[in-house]
Amino acid sequence: MAHRLLYLSIVSMIAGASVPFPFAVAGPAREFSQFPAKVKTEASHAVKFETPEAKKYRSAIAKAVKKPPNFAGYCTLVELGCGSGCVKFVVVDRKSGEVIDGGAEGYGELAYQPGSRLIEATASCPDTGKCPKKYLLFEGGQLHPLD
Repeated sequence: MAHRLLYLSIVSMIAGASVPFPFAVAGPAREFSQFPAKVKTEASHAVKFETPEAKKYRSAIAKAVKKPPNFAGYCTLVELGCGSGCVKFVVVDRKSGEVIDGGAEGYGELAYQPGSRLIEATASCPDTGKCPKKYLLFEGGQLHPLD
C-alpha cells in the first residue's frame, strides 16, 4: 500500500494536482449520523463574494444558493470542477453569507448530507479502486480535518 500511495503522490505532483501524504492517512470511518445538524429553511443572508474562490466561481455559487441548503443544516456545499475526475468545493454559510473555501485539494468524490456536518472526501485514484478517504467537519463556521 505504501508503494501505491507514493505512486499516487508522485503522479499527482507531476500532473499538478494537490494530493498530499496526509490525505492517505485517514482515520477511522465516520458516519454522517455522528455529526447531526438540524435542517433549517429560513431566509438566507446575501452571499459575500469576497474571497478569491467566491469571485472565481460567482455564477456557480449564485445558482447553487437558489436551492435549499444541502449541507450542515443551513449551508450550501457547492462542488466545483477542477479537471477530469476532480472536484473542489466551497461552503456557503447561509446565516452569515460567508463563503468558506474547501482548500486547494481536488478530490475524486464528495459525500455530504443536509442533516450532517460531515464531509467524506475520497481521493481520485481510478487505477487502484481503493481510494483513501478524508473526513472534514464543519463546526464554528470552519472546516476541520478529523483524524
